Amino acid sequence: MLYGGRVEAIHAELTASTAEFVTRIADEFEKVSGAPPSPSEKRSWERSWLPLLEALVAAGLGGLWMSLEFGLPRTGERVDALLLGMRPDGVLVTVVVELKQWTKADVVVGDGLWVHAGDRVVAHPSWQVAGYEHYLREWMDPGPREFEVRGAVVLHDAPTGLVAELVQAVAGMASCRTVSLLGQDDLRRTKDELAKRLSCADLAPPTEAEIKWFLALPHRPSASLFDELQRVLAVDSRFRLIGRQQDAYAALLEAISDAARRGTRRVVTVRGGPGTGKTVIAARLLAEIPGYVRPSGIDCTTQFLTPTKTLRSQLIRAAAGHTGKGLFSFVESWKPRAGGMEVVIVDEAQRINMARHNLKRVMQKAAVTVVFFDERQVIRPTEGFTVAELRSFADSAGVTPAPVEVDLQAQFRCGGSQRYQNWLGSVLSQSNAEVRWPIDADYDFGVAEDPEALQAWLDKHNASGHRARMTAGFCWEWTKTTSSQPLVDDVKITWTDERGVNREWRRPWNAATQVLDSRRRPIAPESVYWATDDGGEGQVGCIYTAQAMEYEYGGVIMGRDLVWRDGGWAAIPDKNVDPAFKKAGLTPEQYLPLALNIYWVLMTRASRGCRVYSVDEQTQQHLRTLIPARAS
Repeated sequence: MLYGGRVEAIHAELTASTAEFVTRIADEFEKVSGAPPSPSEKRSWERSWLPLLEALVAAGLGGLWMSLEFGLPRTGERVDALLLGMRPDGVLVTVVVELKQWTKADVVVGDGLWVHAGDRVVAHPSWQVAGYEHYLREWMDPGPREFEVRGAVVLHDAPTGLVAELVQAVAGMASCRTVSLLGQDDLRRTKDELAKRLSCADLAPPTEAEIKWFLALPHRPSASLFDELQRVLAVDSRFRLIGRQQDAYAALLEAISDAARRGTRRVVTVRGGPGTGKTVIAARLLAEIPGYVRPSGIDCTTQFLTPTKTLRSQLIRAAAGHTGKGLFSFVESWKPRAGGMEVVIVDEAQRINMARHNLKRVMQKAAVTVVFFDERQVIRPTEGFTVAELRSFADSAGVTPAPVEVDLQAQFRCGGSQRYQNWLGSVLSQSNAEVRWPIDADYDFGVAEDPEALQAWLDKHNASGHRARMTAGFCWEWTKTTSSQPLVDDVKITWTDERGVNREWRRPWNAATQVLDSRRRPIAPESVYWATDDGGEGQVGCIYTAQAMEYEYGGVIMGRDLVWRDGGWAAIPDKNVDPAFKKAGLTPEQYLPLALNIYWVLMTRASRGCRVYSVDEQTQQHLRTLIPARAS
């Protein structure tokens, strides 16, 4: 919360000097977040707060209490405004208010949950508020008292036609029916009508004691949220455990149970390569641990942390929806829970930035810390941990006994072929192994003769109903575009075919935001959904988009940052245009292990088959000697 007070008092301050008030809030924002608000955010405060306050005062609601920029626990998200008032029966009510400055917007064709506004595709505001309502109900624990949550959207500049279109778009959605949506004309209604439209007609000013009670409410996920998450994971085949995964899961539960019984802090490390089920196990632990210890009378919650936006977005959507945002969070934003036992699960830990990591702080504060990682998937010079380093972190955090260490061996990606992963790990290493991949092996792997052949192989599998994706090393510049702009074919490859004809193949990188066609229909997904959603097959994914994801068939383009020279791998860091690497200024020797890791990760995303092509002719020839040509 950046600021709180009675509506009439905030209105008086804004009226006296909007600029001065916004500057004061911006200063507070910087203190809390460590960075100033963006210019666009400050502009939205200047343009939207006063119309809302004027409407509330005009509706006779000046005695209600208001919080501006109220933070939703454990999400990093903020509600524009939150009102508190008392029902006639003494129940405290909070009203979530979302503010928009829209004068025009288009509902995305075929899906009323999304709206095209300006250069962005955003959630329908009523759906957004409905999610906030549900989140507050599930995460704010009022104990035995009753507590009501309502919602309203105020589009203070929107004409009647736009408001009607937005209302119609969600008319059939039960979760949005209770969310009021007001436009420009609605703010000119009579006092009583306006109070009703703002969902506040029956509310009286809260007492100071009620305000303090609300602000002191503990923020923790409800038991019903964990139960629902467990139900969803139980019916989703992607989250089922088999074989060695079950053994690891049992070992983890035992360590957690022991920590609960003894009241001691524990650390568990889980090391495993691609497809060994690290994320599956982590998600199941998140859902089931609270219920596992509940019969013992232990108040326990869990939280899933990851440094990767793609994985977090996919898990929220697959497992829990909007309410689960607080269960899946980023490592750097974690805050310990006050009271009770907390189990913190950290997945993809090898991607944590070493300079600002707080794993030691997590180990010091959480009852149990479970760290899932893969040393071979370290892809940046500022990232990554070894088993020995994790032991050292636990020791310096004062955790005893020593960490429980679990190694996952069996893998279920790459056709379940451990031989393929062992072979690939050997070939893409500094040992410069030259072992030939057998044509009759248990995984469909081969070299594509050129980019068109690689594309045709992927197109065939996509046309057959499979998910097939193209990835490449970060060796081409990336043109950033908005949702209303066509993607740029940045990945360009030229070559001379067997007839001596010069050829060119080009594709765009994956889209930063969802892209729409001229009729506002989605044609390319946001990058975090590139691996799973329709339209992703039309772009090339990079290492950050592909890592932690899985699809059935994968094509990999090796850039000139990793080439075969004089019987060994050579790294050329200047050919990697990733800003993170440009800034690092690595030598070829420093970049080589990272480059090998990058392509190893890209070549282990596909569960059924993979084709590889190198733009460097010497490297392509080397690959042909190791990997047999395969029929398309």
